[in-house]
Amino acid sequence: MNRKLTKQEKNWLISGLKTLETGEYRGGGNLVSGMTGKLKPLDEPKNPEPYLQQIDELRVVSKCKCDDLDCHTVKFQHFERGNCPAIVAIQIEGGRLLIIDVHKEKNLLAGREVI
Repeated sequence: MNRKLTKQEKNWLISGLKTLETGEYRGGGNLVSGMTGKLKPLDEPKNPEPYLQQIDELRVVSKCKCDDLDCHTVKFQHFERGNCPAIVAIQIEGGRLLIIDVHKEKNLLAGREVI
């Protein structure tokens, strides 16, 4: 597999990455902490532009093999197992979770999940 992102995939990335500038990118203000039972506070705002500028060059190189038609987990060309933590984990429409991973050494978008 080696394809461009769909319009929906781009929209998910844009909306998720824009939460970097609001501090909501780790579920702040929207997700309940499993440890405290309270809403998670906002994180420090970050500039999303370095990530937003990468979107048009991304290629989907693999997708989840779970066979669930509602699973939208994909890896981009920069994915490297063990080196790609989540930078965004937020709740989106329908109560689903959007997770965006980045290569921690190269600072490049590496994957996206909608579960």
